[in-house]
Amino acid sequence: MKKTGMGWVLFLALVMITGLSVLYWRDVGERILTVSTGINGMEFPVCSVEREEPWVSLVFQVKGASENLQKIERVLEKNQVKATFFVDGGVVKDDPECVKQIIEGGHDLGSSGEEYRKMTELSPGACRSQIRKLHNRMRKEFDYEMDLFSLPYGGYDNNVIQSVYACGYYPVYWSVNTMDWKNYGEQDIIYQVMENENLKNGAIIRWNTNGKYTAAALEKVLEMLKEKGYEVVPVSRMIYRENFYMDGSGRQFLKK
Repeated sequence: MKKTGMGWVLFLALVMITGLSVLYWRDVGERILTVSTGINGMEFPVCSVEREEPWVSLVFQVKGASENLQKIERVLEKNQVKATFFVDGGVVKDDPECVKQIIEGGHDLGSSGEEYRKMTELSPGACRSQIRKLHNRMRKEFDYEMDLFSLPYGGYDNNVIQSVYACGYYPVYWSVNTMDWKNYGEQDIIYQVMENENLKNGAIIRWNTNGKYTAAALEKVLEMLKEKGYEVVPVSRMIYRENFYMDGSGRQFLKK
């Protein structure tokens, strides 16, 4: 009888393990299991991309008054440039018109989660919940499918990166930071971008829509990027979505 009882215990344990494996497979999906996103046990977001084309991307964290956002959009439209904007649930709730304008402008729209919170302070389940809540709202209210995620406050760890991929998203960071939110001035922003050692093919340039000098500096930066031979493309066009690997700087490479 003891042997029979032990056999049932082992059988039940096997069933539970199999069930959990199936749940994990359904949650994480095949893609995260077929790409390498880490180095020496550390996971990285996409900070830049190894590209032969002279491409760079502009990413904007949507914050503050919509007036600044409208100025930025006008500059982008004037220069025939498409960028990538990230919103959280608060923006979607309080200013749906700005969300609609971004979509209608042909720009990428990405997520910063239902709440703009430090993801490193949340459990993996809570991280996924933050992403999925906003995803479902965008799908329902705007018929828009997002798959790019900007890490709130720039914080991440292995659990956060894995959770982002688990939701079918790509974690997006930056290699060049304008620091425009500090409001040091237009020339300072231009310097932060154009004199940055990481400004090269595949660079991702970080902006905020609440910067006092952002729109004015953006106009000049776009002119200077064009003079240097760069083409600005949205992140959705820049990144590799499969068959890639990462290095220790968060640079994404296509497997040859």
